[in-house]
Amino acid sequence: MRLKNRFGVSISHSVVGCLGLSMLLLLIAPANPACAYDRMVLIEDFTNTRCGPCYYWAPYFEQAREAFDEDQYVVVAIHAWWPGADDPWWLANQGENRAHINEYGVHGVPSFWVDGVNVQLVNPPNSFVANFIREVDRRLETDSPIAMDARVGIFEDLFHTTVNVTSDEDLNSLKLRLAMVEIYNDYRPPNSNYPPGHHDALLDLIPDNDGTNFSINAGETLSFSFQSPRDIGWDEDMGDDDIM
Repeated sequence: MRLKNRFGVSISHSVVGCLGLSMLLLLIAPANPACAYDRMVLIEDFTNTRCGPCYYWAPYFEQAREAFDEDQYVVVAIHAWWPGADDPWWLANQGENRAHINEYGVHGVPSFWVDGVNVQLVNPPNSFVANFIREVDRRLETDSPIAMDARVGIFEDLFHTTVNVTSDEDLNSLKLRLAMVEIYNDYRPPNSNYPPGHHDALLDLIPDNDGTNFSINAGETLSFSFQSPRDIGWDEDMGDDDIM
C-alpha cells in the first residue's frame, strides 16, 4: 500500500478537500461570494456496474474532467442498486449509498453532479461535455471562505483522521463528511461484455451520511478527529488502491 497526500478546498452546497484511497472531506455549507481560498469542486457520479448507458457516457465524462487540473476537482462515484443489484460497491455500502441517492433525488443512472447541481445528459454528447465544463468553470470562479487541512494515519485496524477547518467568515449550520473512495478497480461484472475498470467508487462515509454538524467564527480554526474501520472492502495489495 502506498501513501500519498493531496488536499484542496471548495464550497457549494459543498466544500471539498481530499486525501485519497481516496478520502474526501465534504463540507456542506451555504455559498457566499466573500471568499478567500481556492476552490476544489466536488463532482459526483451516480452509477452502477451493469448500467449500459454509464459505459456509453463514461468517455465523455472523462473528456470533461480532462479540461481541468487534478487539484481543481475531486470525484465520488456513488453506486446504485439498479439496474444491477449485484454491484459490489452497492452491496458493500448499501445504507450510505441509498441515503446519498435519496438526498439528491436521483432516479436513474448515470447522473452527474457538480457541487450539488445536476448536469443533464443531452445529445449530441459534446453538448453535455460543454455544459459540464461550463458548470465547473462557473464554480471555480468563486473562491471559498474555508480552508481545510487533514491528516490520516493507519493504526492496526483503524483509520485515524484529523481535520482542521479555518474560516474567514462567521458561518453557521455546516456539515462535515469524510468520504473514502477506491481510486481504481479493474472489476468487470460476471457474465457480461462490459469493459473492466471503475474509478472513485464510494466505500465509506465518516461518520455517516448525516455528517458532523458545526458552526465556525471568522478567524477560528476547529479540529475534528475520527476513527473508522480499516476493513471497508478495498484491497490494500492492489497497485491502484491508494491513500492520498
